[in-house]
Amino acid sequence: IPDYIRHRLGISAEEAYDKVENYYQTYGITVKGLLLKKEIDNIHDYETYLDTHSNYNLIKPIPGLRDLLQRSTARLVILTNAGELHSKRAIKVLGLEDLFEYLFFVDYN
Repeated sequence: IPDYIRHRLGISAEEAYDKVENYYQTYGITVKGLLLKKEIDNIHDYETYLDTHSNYNLIKPIPGLRDLLQRSTARLVILTNAGELHSKRAIKVLGLEDLFEYLFFVDYN
């Protein structure tokens, strides 16, 4: 997120980190601050940047999680504070995309 802010707003890395921290503390999530302060007006641009610049190689399947979820008799849903693109990509990397009935993600539009 700081890299996106730095590139998008043309500010230093230190200023970007300060903005992330400030907006997170004030609004609970950085992107909300960016939108409310009119520093970005296109949430799709933000989500696309994060999706294409995130290191999904850091996400590793958890041994036994898929089997555990498949044995569950409960209806499985995901509730996340991430956007649609990132949520779906992360779930796919984990190999769990077919197990959930619903995905509730943040939509700031």
